[in-house]
Amino acid sequence: MTMLFATVLVASVSWTAKWIGAPEDVADQAFERQFEVSRPVKSTVLHVTGLGFYEAYLNGRKIGDKVLDPSPTDYTRRIFYSTYPIDGLRKGTNTLRILLGHGWYDMRTHTAWVFDAAPWRSRPKALAQLEIDFEDGSHQVVSTDGDWDMVESPIAYDCIREGEVLDGRKTFGRRLGVKAAEVTPPKGALESGDRYPAARKLDVVRPERVIELGNGRWLLSFPVTTSGWLRLVLRGLRSGDVVSIRYDENLGVEGNPAMPTEGNWKDANYKVGARAIDCFFLKSGDESSARRQAHMQVDRFISAGAAEEVFEPHFVYHGFRHVLIEGLRGQLTADDARAVTVQTDFAQTGSFACSDTVLTELVRMAMNSYRANFTDGIPTDCPHREKLGWTGDAWIASETGLAYFDVAVPYCKWYQDVLDTQRSDGSICAIAPTSGWGYDHYSGPVFDAVIGMLPWNLWQFRGDRAIVDVAYPALVKYLAYEKSLEKSPGLVENGLGDWNALIMSHMPDKEYVISCLYLRLKEIAAEFADLKGLVDDGRAFRDSAEETRRALRSKYGRGNGVYANGGQTAQALAIEMGLCTADERPATARQLIASVEKTGCHVDFGLVGSKFVYRALSDVGRADLAYRMIVNPTEPSMTKWIGKNGTLWEDWGQGFSKCHVMLSDFASWAQQHVAGIRRPLEPGYRRVLIEPVPVEGLSWARGQVETPRGLIASAWTLAKGRFELKVTVPQGTTATVRLPDGTAKEVGPGEHVLACDFESK
Repeated sequence: MTMLFATVLVASVSWTAKWIGAPEDVADQAFERQFEVSRPVKSTVLHVTGLGFYEAYLNGRKIGDKVLDPSPTDYTRRIFYSTYPIDGLRKGTNTLRILLGHGWYDMRTHTAWVFDAAPWRSRPKALAQLEIDFEDGSHQVVSTDGDWDMVESPIAYDCIREGEVLDGRKTFGRRLGVKAAEVTPPKGALESGDRYPAARKLDVVRPERVIELGNGRWLLSFPVTTSGWLRLVLRGLRSGDVVSIRYDENLGVEGNPAMPTEGNWKDANYKVGARAIDCFFLKSGDESSARRQAHMQVDRFISAGAAEEVFEPHFVYHGFRHVLIEGLRGQLTADDARAVTVQTDFAQTGSFACSDTVLTELVRMAMNSYRANFTDGIPTDCPHREKLGWTGDAWIASETGLAYFDVAVPYCKWYQDVLDTQRSDGSICAIAPTSGWGYDHYSGPVFDAVIGMLPWNLWQFRGDRAIVDVAYPALVKYLAYEKSLEKSPGLVENGLGDWNALIMSHMPDKEYVISCLYLRLKEIAAEFADLKGLVDDGRAFRDSAEETRRALRSKYGRGNGVYANGGQTAQALAIEMGLCTADERPATARQLIASVEKTGCHVDFGLVGSKFVYRALSDVGRADLAYRMIVNPTEPSMTKWIGKNGTLWEDWGQGFSKCHVMLSDFASWAQQHVAGIRRPLEPGYRRVLIEPVPVEGLSWARGQVETPRGLIASAWTLAKGRFELKVTVPQGTTATVRLPDGTAKEVGPGEHVLACDFESK
């Protein structure tokens, strides 16, 4: 079993290296040190980092396969370094080079999230220590210091939001005749990043369309929206020619490249054919001004005029399906271009499929969106416009992540980013890492639920107690902060409600939604306290949770099972948060069902509803309605997204972003309720319930998930009134298998086949 927060064996470094950077009058961010090796080498190791990003080279070859390293953090708290065992030292002169990019450390442009004003912002800097052990027992260290030489960089400009400019006329490594400067170290403590999966190039994808638009302009389209960049082979250019590579997920209404956004972004939301990715891009220092045009998500290449040149950026990534290339002189073919997929390197460990190709495809799209939004150690909202670790999106999507991917350890990295945002008063930020933007209006128990829900999911799905010990003090501190904001006992209303709803006027009162999540956090705190043996604390948190439950019943219970406005989100929360009593539950369920049937089985909720409505329907025996909502062929529905980008959209309307993960929880619902691999009955899948629901319209379904104890699989078929289920249970797990006719059986490790007579309704 992977121990999430246990001590990981990583290199212990006694740092003697100095942080170095370019002198103020030098634009290039590249450094070199030559050193001599005169005797046989036993082993060599390099410890290295750079802010914002770095690449290290030994004798002209890049070291390692990490990209966009180190993963972003709050650089005043933590800075990751990497350790590489090194082969390839040669007798005589060796050359170690470091290339730097600005990344999130030195944000060069102004956007709505003001990372350009982050407290850590400074010019790029590097730290490296090469340690050589010789066969004769001697030792040599090559460390960054003021004796390193400044060399020419191939990068003329880079910005994580705008793009990268590569100058083919520049020679990487040409000495500039200037020494590096020893610079003030960043505030953050150095930590090994090797305990977490890195961002890597995971795939290369051939374009499915190459269209010549005339005047040196070409349009490339790829099968699905992804995160990464374009690798491009260029021929026939003249020295000084500039090729522009503009990335987007959309095309205009006539299939032409989308145009840059003009004017205020609020108007641009609905402007047909405009680039939504430009919407938050501001002129430096002026949020009210028109946006700078055609710079966001644009790379450029300046040709040296060689017969063949290759463009591939170093320190940016983009979210895209389409690429507009301008400035070419010759022809372009599909063999000349590849989309390089760049994502955090974790494995797929779960799967789902069923007889309905619509549901199967939607789950696949959810998985695509999830991967594209975990590009560099941060679960983001979208890989193009924002690239931010929104806490609400992340915890809502976390069950999907844990159901299909080996993502527990990456979540632990990012959960520490969340804790790094916690202020002395206990509040946390709605994005992590943060520049300081994202508190107050955006924070509150709906998004802040990440502080309890994410570790609770990790505990349930992985069974590692260490996460509880890390999370509990921060959760206690946060709940004390929320307690100070109560305007009436047990109720709070700070932050966002059912965010990004289809029709906001249909949503329940914000205080109702927010206080329901406040209640859930108290229950998690009580469970964590019990696990830690803190009996009095557990009792106090349960009493506090019951206070909030009573307050919600008193203020928002309307009688006859109706809560708040009686809509889909309101009723689902009443069921899932235990607001309704056992006697009242049937009436509450009937109102939930009525609210769904009233819309013709269409969604009428936002982010919170997307987490709880499908599950509440299933919990009251109407998984068929949840299924019909998900695959509803008429709008508003996710089915309209099929065949567009291969990913999920941000909203039920025009799809301001077409690669968002926030509405993806239905994919874990499909595995848990349709395939039947339910949430663990005991943490880490020591016990599990297998209970598939053969809803009308499905003849088969299968799912599997790799747990800490091994593979759990469920596959069922329904034909001619006979239901047959095949279950795989790993060693160390016991399963309760419940069939649709209500019969149940306890089974142990191995493969089991069970059957019953059943007619779907």
